[in-house]
Amino acid sequence: MAERIAAVVLAAGMSRRMGRPKALWPLGGSTMIVRVLSPLVEIGSNDPVGVITGHQAQQVRNAVDGIAVEFAHNSEFEIGGMLCSVKVG
Repeated sequence: MAERIAAVVLAAGMSRRMGRPKALWPLGGSTMIVRVLSPLVEIGSNDPVGVITGHQAQQVRNAVDGIAVEFAHNSEFEIGGMLCSVKVG
């Protein structure tokens, strides 16, 4: 039996310096979040693959529509920083 591990992708940040969420940034005909998630889902050894949302949560969910992931929401994304998202994951 193959070893299975969970994967957690953080997509809750506000990307203040970048001016828009990095997860939604266009990259190679897709978005950054899809480019990160697709290989994790395709290799099949990651179960579950989780996405932590926060800022623009619905837009992130829409961007990964059709990809088999589980979502969790970091309601403290504005004040908690990255560690807060890691804890939610």
